[in-house]
Amino acid sequence: MVVIRTEQSVYPYGTFYDPDKERSPSPNRGGHDIVVYVHTAEENRAIGSLEGIFVCDKPIVLAPRVILPCKREQMNEFEKKYLGKFFPFEE
Repeated sequence: MVVIRTEQSVYPYGTFYDPDKERSPSPNRGGHDIVVYVHTAEENRAIGSLEGIFVCDKPIVLAPRVILPCKREQMNEFEKKYLGKFFPFEE
């Protein structure tokens, strides 16, 4: 097991879909392309559409929400708002 210690908050992000209701992710579902998974440790959730991580200086507090939606074309604004950066696994 690898343990990573950081002063920053790290959140996985990807395309959200409910596998019980959809066979595969729908593009632009609900007007957003991606979601940041804020509370994954508190809920058993398989993220089959994982694209990368979002790293920010402050923790994102959204109780009781688990996900934070974002439009792909607004990722720069999202980074500015939450003082963070998206790091995709592949480019």
